[in-house]
Amino acid sequence: MQMMTVPAGQRASLVLADGTIVWLNSNSTLKYPATGFHAKERKVILEGEGYFEVTKQNGKQFTVKTHEYDVVVKGTKFNVSAYSDDSYITTTLLEGAVELNYKEDQIRMSPGESISLDLVTRQLKGKKVNARQAMAWAEDRIEYDDITLGEMVKKLSRQYDVHIQLESEKLGDMKFRVSLRNKETIVDVMDALKEIIPIKVEYKEKDIYIR
Repeated sequence: MQMMTVPAGQRASLVLADGTIVWLNSNSTLKYPATGFHAKERKVILEGEGYFEVTKQNGKQFTVKTHEYDVVVKGTKFNVSAYSDDSYITTTLLEGAVELNYKEDQIRMSPGESISLDLVTRQLKGKKVNARQAMAWAEDRIEYDDITLGEMVKKLSRQYDVHIQLESEKLGDMKFRVSLRNKETIVDVMDALKEIIPIKVEYKEKDIYIR
């Protein structure tokens, strides 16, 4: 297996032997066959977050393996977030169809659907979403219709290779909508958040404190 690793604060893309395009988010690793794909199936292993545009290939399945479940497709566009330090593994489908294989369950997804596995309760939950937002990171955008500050700071910490700390859990539960499209710096993002929610921000090199 070959391996591509993207360090914190960076993103990268690659084209696999079958023409499938993969974007990898910060702190992510993709393992894939060194000598092409097996004649009957195509398999890769993802740790972290990846957006995939899978090429159709005579009905041959393409499988993304995460540390909890597999995503099986034939040709489609979807995003998988499977960081080992997150509370959820989430798959969001933009186009086509995919199937989630988790233990004995096989769940077929439809475009515009997002399914998350809660790593504490071990339950799968699905909902309809604006699927384009799931891969906004691959287009240098930050866009969420409904996100908590706790979720947001974890994503920003990875994206900008910083350590963002919240003063209290109550702050982390605050929900808001955000849309940033101009490759903002982390200071720009923090300034934008201060316009949306009542927070104060302090910087100490790579450490950022939100109060």
